[in-house]
Amino acid sequence: FSPCSDYPGLCEIIDWNASNGTLVANVSHFTTYTAIDPTITSCGETLDTPGLVYTLNQSINSTGTCLNVQANYITIDCGGKNITHTGAGSGINVNGYNSTTIKNCKIFGQQVDSNHGIHLSSSSNNTLINNTANSNRIGIILENSPYNNIINNSANTNRDYGVYLSGSDYNTLRNNTANTHIGESVLTAGIYLSDSDNNTVT
Repeated sequence: FSPCSDYPGLCEIIDWNASNGTLVANVSHFTTYTAIDPTITSCGETLDTPGLVYTLNQSINSTGTCLNVQANYITIDCGGKNITHTGAGSGINVNGYNSTTIKNCKIFGQQVDSNHGIHLSSSSNNTLINNTANSNRIGIILENSPYNNIINNSANTNRDYGVYLSGSDYNTLRNNTANTHIGESVLTAGIYLSDSDNNTVT
């Protein structure tokens, strides 16, 4: 919970109790501070507060993209809840923003064109950890996105690729599982790198 993110050095969170909605903070100046509820209850919510940790309290679903990151330094913690999305779009989309953490999400899509589990585009210094991205066209896709960490994710039973990098350099992929792809395209693979250099895959 980060209602002080717009006031660096002026506001410090001491305690946040989500069960009863109690926030304790130290402030060094008198002004107006806004407490933002970080709980995601449905697809389409605006995720645009830098430094905030957004959490899911239930499984959610959408037609098209479910969640769009619209600021730097955002964390999405699904806590093991499901994101189900159908049609063109992504379960979670990060386009042009950096330093996002996406963790503990179970994303299920549809094996049709332009359907992706997690999509990073022109985005760097992100961490994707402990996620499941199954039954999409592509489970996890990075386009023109360098310097990201993709760790301990499962991307299985997707149509074309589990993890796909295009024009994305200097990424670290560690302990990911990508199996059993349907193969409707000419080429399918668990992890596939296209025009992507200096990546580490272990």
